[in-house]
Amino acid sequence: MVFLHCTAITPSHVCFRDHLTFHFDLLFPSLMVRYITQKEAIAIDEALLETGYDINSLIEVAGLCAFDVITAILKEREDGIHDILVVCGPGNNGSDGLVIARCLKLSGYNVTVFYKRLKHQNLVNIAKNVGVAFTTDWPKDVHRYGCIIDAMFGFSFKPPLREPFSSIVECISEHSNVLSIDVPSGYEIDNEDAKYSFVPRHVVCFVAPKVCTKMCRSIFITRCFVPRYIYDDDNDYSRFKRV
Repeated sequence: MVFLHCTAITPSHVCFRDHLTFHFDLLFPSLMVRYITQKEAIAIDEALLETGYDINSLIEVAGLCAFDVITAILKEREDGIHDILVVCGPGNNGSDGLVIARCLKLSGYNVTVFYKRLKHQNLVNIAKNVGVAFTTDWPKDVHRYGCIIDAMFGFSFKPPLREPFSSIVECISEHSNVLSIDVPSGYEIDNEDAKYSFVPRHVVCFVAPKVCTKMCRSIFITRCFVPRYIYDDDNDYSRFKRV
C-alpha cells in the first residue's frame, strides 16, 4: 500500500500514485474528478465479489487500506492524536470500522468503538481480544478523543436516517475532527445538494468518490484492491501529475 498526501492546490501539482491511493483538496472547482452513483458503487462491489473475494475478505482488505490512509493523516497532526473513537454501524461499513479499530489499537492508539448493532461477530471478538474498548453509551467526554472515525453507513444507505442513528449523527456533528469512511453517515448517496448537520474534515473513499461527497473538501481514495477491468477512470485524472 502506497500513500501520498498532496498539499498543493493547483492541477499541475496534485499528484497520485497510479491506481493506488491519492488525495485531492477541492479548494478550486477546476480540480474535476469522477464521482460515482449508488448504482455504480453497488455494481463495482458485485463485480469484486465475482473475482473470488468473499465479503469477509473484502471487508478486511478495505479496512486495511483505509487504516493505511488514516494513519498517514494522523501522523501529519502536529498536536498528536492518541485517543480515537470509532463509530460503527450495523452493516458492512461498520465492519470496515472494526478492522480499522483493531489495526489502530495494534499500532498503539487508544481506541474505543461506539455501536448500537454490529454485523460480524468474529471481527468484534478479534478487536476485543487485542484490547479495543466497546461501549453502547455515547461518551460524555467525547472531546477527549482527538478524532472520530465515522463508519456507520456506507454507499448502500438509503434515507431516511432513523433513530437511534439520527441522534448519533447529531452527536458526531459536535466534534471538530471527523473522518468518514467511504461516505459521511446519513448522506443521501446520489444527492450532491442536500444540507447535512456535519461535513467531515476528511473522507476516505473506496474505489471512487460518491456523488454526495462533492461538498467535502478533503477526499482520499484507495483502490489498490480493485482490478482495472472492474473500474478504471484514468482519463478523468489526465490533468493531474503522476509520480
